[in-house]
Amino acid sequence: MIRSIFQPWLMFAWMCAAVCAPGAEGNMDAETGNLSGWSGFDRISDSAPRSGRFCFHVRGYKEVISEIFIPVNKEKTYIVSAWLKSFGSDNSRVFLGVVPYDKNKERIQSQFVNGVKGTETVLLEPCTAGSNAIKVRNAEKWKKGQGFGVAFDIDASGKMADLPNNKVIMGIESITNENGVWSIKLTRNLKDGFPKGTAVREHSYGPSAIYVVSDKHVPQEWQEAKGTIKGMSSPGRIEPGKWWAGCEYARVMILVNYKQDNNAKLAVDDVKIDASSH
Repeated sequence: MIRSIFQPWLMFAWMCAAVCAPGAEGNMDAETGNLSGWSGFDRISDSAPRSGRFCFHVRGYKEVISEIFIPVNKEKTYIVSAWLKSFGSDNSRVFLGVVPYDKNKERIQSQFVNGVKGTETVLLEPCTAGSNAIKVRNAEKWKKGQGFGVAFDIDASGKMADLPNNKVIMGIESITNENGVWSIKLTRNLKDGFPKGTAVREHSYGPSAIYVVSDKHVPQEWQEAKGTIKGMSSPGRIEPGKWWAGCEYARVMILVNYKQDNNAKLAVDDVKIDASSH
């Protein structure tokens, strides 16, 4: 009789422990037994997980990203970690970090925050949507190339208070100066037009995310990869281990088997992002 009364409660307690275990939110430890909470992993495996019953498997070059938006408190220090193990014929190369998002949960691209200090100037003529050139007052410090671009409607004071600025078009084909008028030819057409006098600045590409571990070569045994994020990058800069301008949320990201083929296979378990006041 006692057994018949208490057995259901024991079963309920076991189920609750499985669901509420550390790391269960967002399926960071694979213990839901499926790929919920993630994009990029190939499958769940019960073959030699680091802990619990399951781990994630992925082969070939993939961008793996958590679906959980984590609110960012810039006064705290964050530790991002994951347990990794190679099991292919080639050891895996891995980048671990977070993708930054603004208050509207829109992804912050590196070119939105990576401004080139001292390149602030203004349009001498209006530019129209569909055109691929602008004329500015001074582009002496500008550089051409696919890695450089133009940000519009900037903070002309030099304090870069407009960042993150998504009014950016990347790719500068040429920069010429004729009689004091600087012409900048773009590699693609503008999507929007801007009036004469609009303040502009040169921007450049940076890393695709805030990485705490870069190009780690993973052995054929479980090993923890981790690093910290603390404080803010200086205005207009992307600094290692620091938050980008305008970041209010973050999602964990792993570049798995970086630029490798399917001979590289990786197991992942117990992904975490922990915050502390230290």
